[in-house]
Amino acid sequence: MERGIKDVIALRKLIDKYLKEKGWSFKVNKEGAFVLSQGSTYVIIEAKKWGQNTVVTINAPVALDIKKISLELTRGLLVKNFDLILGKFSLDRNGKAIYYENALLGNDLDPEELYSAVESAALIADEYDDRISVMAGGKRAIDG
Repeated sequence: MERGIKDVIALRKLIDKYLKEKGWSFKVNKEGAFVLSQGSTYVIIEAKKWGQNTVVTINAPVALDIKKISLELTRGLLVKNFDLILGKFSLDRNGKAIYYENALLGNDLDPEELYSAVESAALIADEYDDRISVMAGGKRAIDG
């Protein structure tokens, strides 16, 4: 088995351990990502290879199936990104969904760092999904 794949598998096991230690309820999807519910959204945690390292990506949908991307919306998200300490809002490649996301280096993953990043994504996405989904003409994750 390739070293990079072994590293990702080891990181998945570590994430699983940390989430269980925290007592958080989660599911593992068919791609091996961890999915946690939060209010009207959910958080997806994935272990990935990144060059010679591993990385943990943390994504929470804020608006899905969006119909319009206005100047007001993009400006508001960019200004909010400037204010955020952890993470950022982003638009998917197809221009159909807005996410709140964060990434952590996986090689020396610290449980407290993971917990903070997941909590941040969950709370921020849940706080902003109502407003952003309306502005973008889309729907919240729970509405999907």
